[in-house]
Amino acid sequence: MKSVKGFILLEVMLALLIFCLVVVGLARALGDTSASMLSSNRNSQVRLALQTLLAENRTLPIQIGVQADPPDSTGINYQHEWVQLNLVNGNKAQLSNLYELIVRASWTQGGQQRTQEASIYIYQPQ
Repeated sequence: MKSVKGFILLEVMLALLIFCLVVVGLARALGDTSASMLSSNRNSQVRLALQTLLAENRTLPIQIGVQADPPDSTGINYQHEWVQLNLVNGNKAQLSNLYELIVRASWTQGGQQRTQEASIYIYQPQ
């Protein structure tokens, strides 16, 4: 009779061990999913902010070079850069008044430095 009780106790302990391992695995998977969603939300926020800054800076006078914008409330640093393009058409004629506007965002996430940028070509006649 004692051997049956000991065997049942061993089975229960083994079942509890397996259950605990499954729970720990699920908790880790939930943590990874949460971190992934936070990263995805931050990337969406940055993309939207980059598009907004492109639209805002298009309306401002062109200043060739890099200008830093103040960081936003979430700690993302932005900068925008105007570059004059030196393009030639099929007739070997210089195309003037063409510019590229580049907006960059940089932030730290998970101990790593992240950077995203968006750009647009702009023709601005004199």
